[in-house]
Amino acid sequence: MGIYAYEREHTTGPSIAPRIRCGDEGAGQPTTIKEVTVQQLDAYSDIDAPPEKVWAVITDFDSFPEWNPFIIKASGELKVGERLHVTLKVPDMKPVSFSPKLLDVEPGRLMRWKGVTGVPGFFDGRHALSVEPLEGGRSRFRTHEDVTGVGLPFLGKVMRRTQQGFEALAAAVKERAEQG
Repeated sequence: MGIYAYEREHTTGPSIAPRIRCGDEGAGQPTTIKEVTVQQLDAYSDIDAPPEKVWAVITDFDSFPEWNPFIIKASGELKVGERLHVTLKVPDMKPVSFSPKLLDVEPGRLMRWKGVTGVPGFFDGRHALSVEPLEGGRSRFRTHEDVTGVGLPFLGKVMRRTQQGFEALAAAVKERAEQG
């Protein structure tokens, strides 16, 4: 029980993902090595409620303003390829709105989207909200994001505050789902 969180490898800065090779080595072309900066944010809570209840909580977008301290507003159809309209409230920052594209939807289990803040490639994220069953009719809710972009090395404070938002979301989902 409780809320669990981690940031992959570094708590104050980005981690470097494996190198990606670009180019055609077989044709005698020069190979360019490109480093991709990736930081992972993650928080989860183990909940004394069945997965169906937790899924109902995280997909009831209309109720978010009542209880959700991080995703304070959301709307849209949960269908792959559709765009949601989301407003996040990162602790100690002004709310930010964006329209991420849904990449995956597995009803009762997973929704994953890709969001771009500002210019594409500067600060992009692949965010997932998931629910998995645990023994005894319990569930685990997880909020996870892989963040990439050239601006990432300069956004350490934003990333730390966003991690706090993830932790607050995990705690709020737990409280809401366990209310009955």
